[in-house]
Order: sequence, then structure tokens, then C-alpha cells
Amino acid sequence: MRAELPDWIKVVNETVDPDDLTRYELIPSTTVAHAIRACRDTVMSDRLLTAVDEARREGLVTATEERQLRQELRNSP
Repeated sequence: MRAELPDWIKVVNETVDPDDLTRYELIPSTTVAHAIRACRDTVMSDRLLTAVDEARREGLVTATEERQLRQELRNSP
């Protein structure tokens, strides 16, 4: 049984491309790159760019993904 979540947590169910799925410590998850992209409409670009920096440092996104994310975030409104 799942505990009740706080109001500030939103569970989102969506169909995700298989290329955007992975596992972290055996837990099925979306990739970090997908998660950052999914936040574009709700999180400031500066914060997402910081997340990209941290994800790259921790090896959670590749150099190619980092470049793509930076370009996408620079082109976001």
C-alpha cells in the first residue's frame, strides 16, 4: 500500500519512448535527460542548466546529451 503523498508532490503517468527509460539502483525510471526536458514548463532555465551541470558531473547524462539539453534550454522561452 502506498502512503499518501504530500500535496506538493505530483505523480505523472505518461507513455514514454523506450529510449527515455532506464533503471537507477534497479528502480525503473525515465532518463535524467528526459526528466530535465519534462521540467521546462515549470522550472526556470537557470535551474535546469544547473541540473544539467550536476548530471554531467555525476555521469547521469552523456556529453552529447549535455550539449543537446543546453541548446534546447537556451532556445526555451
